[in-house]
Amino acid sequence: MASEGDHRPDLSGSVRPAPNGAGWAWPMGVRVLVAAMLAMAGTSLRLADGGRHGFDEVRDREPPTLRVDINHAPPGVLEALPHVGPSLCGRIIEERRIRPFSSAEDLRRRVKGIGPATLARLRPYLSFTERGAHDADPAPVDGPRSAAPVTIARASARTARRSP
Repeated sequence: MASEGDHRPDLSGSVRPAPNGAGWAWPMGVRVLVAAMLAMAGTSLRLADGGRHGFDEVRDREPPTLRVDINHAPPGVLEALPHVGPSLCGRIIEERRIRPFSSAEDLRRRVKGIGPATLARLRPYLSFTERGAHDADPAPVDGPRSAAPVTIARASARTARRSP
């Protein structure tokens, strides 16, 4: 074991207390060097960020508007909607085979498992078109609209790439 005045590292694996009851066993020069390196790393990260402060620009940006045509969407797209699992998806498909949905309220009335809370979560993503109206723009559900809705079930690869 190293003596009290010896400044060689102790390689025995035991931890010895710092001299004079100091909190760190590192010499002052090493502590200053580590602090300077951390300050330089922080400054470098700030400069690499290009002067932006965090994610303010991303947070302030409005999310893109994507709408699903509930009358034509395949099961995989329906299941991607919030709070729509396989059983609810099956009930939606079964009801739309009988008659297409005309509105969000019609969807809520006819499909068991879609109540006011679930409908509120789904509403921003839904659009409704009649059968045979594939070429017309889907009628959006109430809510803010920043761009033309894209009906995912019928969107071509080119249209999907162009959507915001």
